[in-house]
Amino acid sequence: MKKKKTILLIEDDAYQVSMYATNLKNNGFSVLHAKNQQEALQMAKKQKPDLILLDLLLGEDNGVKILKKLKKDPQTKNLKVVILSNYKEHSLITECLQQGAIDYLVKDELEINGFCEKIKSYLG
Repeated sequence: MKKKKTILLIEDDAYQVSMYATNLKNNGFSVLHAKNQQEALQMAKKQKPDLILLDLLLGEDNGVKILKKLKKDPQTKNLKVVILSNYKEHSLITECLQQGAIDYLVKDELEINGFCEKIKSYLG
């Protein structure tokens, strides 16, 4: 039996967490959830997820800072990170990709039905 791929969803909005986590689980993924920087960094180090979905606005925390910390840490620098945000500023998208994110998805442009297909494509 094939091991389920694990996705770490870093998101603080309960509705978004429910929507994405349910969709991912229904498509055969194991889902972990973190709602702030401390939880995110601890889970990434301990669980080594196959993919991280990172929101940029997390209450007091900044997703770009979390991305930078993940990419600086030898234990997490090779983890795949996809930004999942409503911010569409070209400079922000460019910065996230330069910092090591493999893609930048804009939530309100994303069709939930095609969402898991995109996730599967990142995991090969």
